[in-house]
Amino acid sequence: MDEFKVVNDNYGHDSGDFLLIRLAEKLSSCAREITNDHPLTMISRIGGDEFLMLIPHLKTTEDVDAVVKKIFVAVRSPILMENEELVVGGSIGVARYPYNGKTSEDLIKNADIAMYRAKADGKNTHKVFTPKMFKSVVHRANIERELRRSLSDLQQFELWFQPLVCIKTGRILGAESLVRWRHPTLGIVPPIDFISIAEETAMILPLGQWLIERLCIQIQQWAPYFAPDFHVSINISSKQLYRQNLVEMFAFYMEKYQVPAKAIRIEITESLLLQDEDEAERTLKAIRASGIEVWLDDFGTGYSSLSYLRKFTVDGIKIDRSFVRDITTDPKDQQLVQAMVAMAKNLDLLVVAEGIEKLEQAEKLSQYGCQIGQGYYYDKPMPVDDFVKRLINASESNVVEFKI
Repeated sequence: MDEFKVVNDNYGHDSGDFLLIRLAEKLSSCAREITNDHPLTMISRIGGDEFLMLIPHLKTTEDVDAVVKKIFVAVRSPILMENEELVVGGSIGVARYPYNGKTSEDLIKNADIAMYRAKADGKNTHKVFTPKMFKSVVHRANIERELRRSLSDLQQFELWFQPLVCIKTGRILGAESLVRWRHPTLGIVPPIDFISIAEETAMILPLGQWLIERLCIQIQQWAPYFAPDFHVSINISSKQLYRQNLVEMFAFYMEKYQVPAKAIRIEITESLLLQDEDEAERTLKAIRASGIEVWLDDFGTGYSSLSYLRKFTVDGIKIDRSFVRDITTDPKDQQLVQAMVAMAKNLDLLVVAEGIEKLEQAEKLSQYGCQIGQGYYYDKPMPVDDFVKRLINASESNVVEFKI
């Protein structure tokens, strides 16, 4: 099942148990129907929200696809719970005998690997095991092991910076800070390889604290040279929001390094707010009360963008790159971006457009009234020394205010 924890948190464990029972009944009935009560058919619950099905005598990939489709139909049919119709999702992994294993242990292990790949690819879908998936699992295990070792040497992690630019004038207004891992033997490890692991294993907590301190140190070093309105944003993960006292942590480091709150902005994603809206609302209010601005990242791709803007007070939104990519050719993207910008202006929010790669995109966004841009058209994320050189060059070209 996908997001079963959310059901337990929102409805309680008794309701979660009820949901599991109803799902087990649906899957059992579905299995009997698929196999016409074949004696080798088996279904069992093997984890908190995981089920295992043995379906005999599927000859082709088309047979597998047909079975998966029937399972999804059964799982997604509404379940009445507490006078509400609840529709649940699931991720399915498939291992076929003898292609994906000749023992029960190998088949179960490989089906499990395929299931986690389905979750990683967006959930509510299915994947059939391939040997390449096993290699990715080994790679993930290696990264997790090295990540645990790195916690004793957090100097391996550093912040890189990508400029935030005024679309109309080209002036650099600030930057987004992005973590990079400079491993002693692996070299630069891409964030996509380790951020999700750090989040799942809670290693993001010590790493996140380290990065917040590094950010404050960097802003302190830059303070004599930058314009008063220069700011740097940092991404906050769900575990940081819900398990760390971010208000106290930021306050401690801002005081220690004499950093004004207006120099820092935090970025959160919409999906992060889904986990515990009340707790998120309390934390974000406290953060904003301290003077730090809160920006909603990847806007338009979450569960309920408009309702979040009503419930949560934020200072700005970042339009996701998926809307910017085809903005010069796709009328729908053009209309959506125009609507987002207009709505943000009515709510007195600043707007950043992510993923700008071409001049034509920047011109179109400026035409719609978007104030700030970010993307490869302006610059890629870069180490701190390169970022400072970029600012100095921009200053000498009269593109950006840069106080010396």
